[in-house]
Amino acid sequence: MPKLPSMRITDLAEAIAHDCQLEFTGIRPGEKIHEVMITEDDARHTLEFSDYFIIMPEFPWWSREKVNGGLPLEEGFVYSSGTNTWWLTPEELRQMVGE
Repeated sequence: MPKLPSMRITDLAEAIAHDCQLEFTGIRPGEKIHEVMITEDDARHTLEFSDYFIIMPEFPWWSREKVNGGLPLEEGFVYSSGTNTWWLTPEELRQMVGE
């Protein structure tokens, strides 16, 4: 799983429609606030590399030795848009898409 930046939906709206009028309606039933990419349970068998994670399978025939390198994650680690420290700005998104 690649390490990717998070982005606020309001920043996304600003990046693609500079002069748009935003209307805040609140959170709808069932709406998620953050996207969880690696849960606390999955983190127990995940290795971290410089720019990605590997979530290793939990099969009896799988062994850690099949993966070279990587560091185990700390207890309680969760990778989500809420815990991510890399946030994309509207300007950075515009640069990425060549605007």
